Amino acid sequence: MPRRLSVKPLLCILLTAIFALSGCEPVVATQDKNSQAVLTVETIAPLERNLPTTIDTSGPLAAWQEVTIGSEVTGYRVSEVMVDIGTVVSKGRILAKLDDTLLRAELDQRRAALQEAQASLAEAKANADRSAALVKRGATSAQEADQKSTAAATATARVASAQAQLTTAEQRLKYATIVAPDFGTISARTVVPGQLAAAGGELFRLIRQNRVEWRAEIPEAQIGKVRAGMTAKVRRTDGSFATGKIRAIAPSLDTATRRGTAYVDLHIENSLRPGMFSSGSIELGTQQTRLLPLAAVTMRDGFAYVFVVGPGDKVTQRRVQVGRFFNDNVEIVDGVSVTDAVVARGAGFLRDGDHVRVTVGQLAKT
Repeated sequence: MPRRLSVKPLLCILLTAIFALSGCEPVVATQDKNSQAVLTVETIAPLERNLPTTIDTSGPLAAWQEVTIGSEVTGYRVSEVMVDIGTVVSKGRILAKLDDTLLRAELDQRRAALQEAQASLAEAKANADRSAALVKRGATSAQEADQKSTAAATATARVASAQAQLTTAEQRLKYATIVAPDFGTISARTVVPGQLAAAGGELFRLIRQNRVEWRAEIPEAQIGKVRAGMTAKVRRTDGSFATGKIRAIAPSLDTATRRGTAYVDLHIENSLRPGMFSSGSIELGTQQTRLLPLAAVTMRDGFAYVFVVGPGDKVTQRRVQVGRFFNDNVEIVDGVSVTDAVVARGAGFLRDGDHVRVTVGQLAKT
């Protein structure tokens, strides 16, 4: 079924203006000796075409994912900041550095502790091996051999502990270099050189992969028509349109507005930034649409009418329901058929029952 739209005051104003303009074009009138003047008019048959069906809507633009980047260690001062707001970064790029003097000293200490533990382990293993050999010859007691074996096991555990502490120190040193977790654009920077970093505190924010999303707000009566993968067009600030795809649809509606949200993937650009509010449309598909020139429709008493030429070149005023606009044409939802001869020009001068002279016109391009 065609999408029905009610005639609104804006439509009345628009069609009235069009009527005024079309009325300025010459309309030839002839007059017989025993009759009133007869107007010469153009007629056209409504044209049916498959045209896109859309839902016009609006909604905010937001970052697809905005990542908070902070320090993993506490108590170290920021020595250098490498980027600023708006910087486009690649994954792994250095954003800032912390003073790592103490972290390097800690790393050296852990390496020395590991070497000491490894030396103790080597000595403990040698003692355990000698004690085991002496037990076999009866030169020492089994109890003493067990003690040597236990000492070797303890030394092994100490080596493992020292190795773990060294790994931790190495990782802490890596944390002194703050890097981008993904490519994207820096959207916020709260850090300055000399600042004392705290674990978990925000230093930067990053718009991941430079992706933004249009959160289109769909009325509950139309949300059921929308599907993931459909094409959406979002109006830029310069009036042009960006094209994106619906990634997902919210499973629930806002209880206050009775609207659902469709998430449309876009790429960040000067005319499409997070925080903006934009209008646009979602393409539902195509449907057969009946079209007439805008000048063929007249507005009277708040309703839309056309004049249809019948037998004897006599016109009948017929009320119609209009829908969407396509360039210089308008969708006729109801009121005429494709076989009707509709007056395309001069309708503003006609009354129901008038006789006319007919020429055939052409539909404007859509």
